[in-house]
Amino acid sequence: MGLALRIVFALLVACLAPAAAAFAQAQSGFSLRPAAPDPAVPASQAYFILTGAPGQSVRQQVLVTNSAASPATLDLYAVDAATGATSGAVFPNRDLTPVGPGTWVRLGQSQVVVPPGGQQPVDVEVRVPADAKPGQYLAGIVAQPPASAAAAPTTTVATKQGQINVATTTRVVVAVAVTVPGPIERKLTVLGVRSSSGPLGTQLVVSVRNDGNAMLKPQGTLRLKDGSGAVKATIPLQMDTILPSGTADFTIGWPTDLPPGDYQADVALDAVDSLPTGGAASPSAAATPHVDYASGSIAVKPVAIETPNGGASGAEPIVVRRDAPAGGPESWWPYALAALAVVVVGNVVLLRRLRRPAEPPRPPIAHVAMPTAVAATAPVVLPQAAPAGERPRFVKGRASTIYLLQEGTKRPLAGWTAFVACGGAPDLSNVRLLPEEQLNAIPTGSPIAAPEDARAS
Repeated sequence: MGLALRIVFALLVACLAPAAAAFAQAQSGFSLRPAAPDPAVPASQAYFILTGAPGQSVRQQVLVTNSAASPATLDLYAVDAATGATSGAVFPNRDLTPVGPGTWVRLGQSQVVVPPGGQQPVDVEVRVPADAKPGQYLAGIVAQPPASAAAAPTTTVATKQGQINVATTTRVVVAVAVTVPGPIERKLTVLGVRSSSGPLGTQLVVSVRNDGNAMLKPQGTLRLKDGSGAVKATIPLQMDTILPSGTADFTIGWPTDLPPGDYQADVALDAVDSLPTGGAASPSAAATPHVDYASGSIAVKPVAIETPNGGASGAEPIVVRRDAPAGGPESWWPYALAALAVVVVGNVVLLRRLRRPAEPPRPPIAHVAMPTAVAATAPVVLPQAAPAGERPRFVKGRASTIYLLQEGTKRPLAGWTAFVACGGAPDLSNVRLLPEEQLNAIPTGSPIAAPEDARAS
């Protein structure tokens, strides 16, 4: 990123910090967690880690906490978990009736009213079916405001294209992991490696299936070889949870220094348990599963990357590549000052609009309420990809980084140039401010370099 754009981006983040803080404080202040975690298993503070034999019932309590200044009326219900498109555990909306482990969960109340700053325990019973097979299963308990409740905090931001309403409806999920005792098999299968074309250029997609009965996190490397067998690139692979019988397509950006052509991909994967190991939480001891896979020939073709205004670049790069703007150090000052003025005005408008009456919310994005200290070990919920025809979705927290939500991961943008090149609106109308807890719960994907950075590399 050029010096001018770095300064403009820093000023932009500094000016938006007050608005971000005000918006985060306006979020719903309720959360879910196990009422009686196991002191020997820190992750049990964030989600339930249970063991139940076939036909057995396990009784627990979930603690509903309301940190807001007004009473919270919340609907409670259970759902099945599933593997996200790019790995990680996801939990559906309430209109999808559970047919798996979600049917094992019985709640003592379907609705609860929690006073301001208070807590309310709710009985939870997990009934393991008599015909349940050994293995690990995942469900979720969800809390959300009733459909008829008052709308979530909403603000209206004026842009050149018109007014944009930004509303947030929070769904909080606490995962329920159940291990049915018996033989635990850890097995991964690499289904294939292929190339695909997306808005950011050529990508590699590694398809992995969990053929065992334990929840696993695959990790390893992918090596790209040319026609002579020479290794041209080694790429680390770090995937999130894949549930038993689940499949994930892990996406990797094509290395910027490799030309188009025919390549072979060698994948080497190991896997670690998603559930904590050691002590009572470990179902059994077993060797770490390992899998090696060699693909056939993968044809990588040049892709013309569309510019934000709909045109195409003159060259045919593999990833986003642009020439740096002409001009010496003195040429960027007018742009920096103009951008700063726009940001200051927009920030004032946003802060004023935050105090306006609420409007009906948009469809919710679920997240897992968990302490940051154990977020790395707990199953997470991924936001769904934007429907076809919608603008790309961007999010940010208190820090300066803006992320692109893509296939269930948040991909950090190197700076303002990368943000605009990926479809980011200069007035930030498609950037959503998230609480740090919700942002941390979203798995981080591969970073997106600024066009000039990609070109330089």
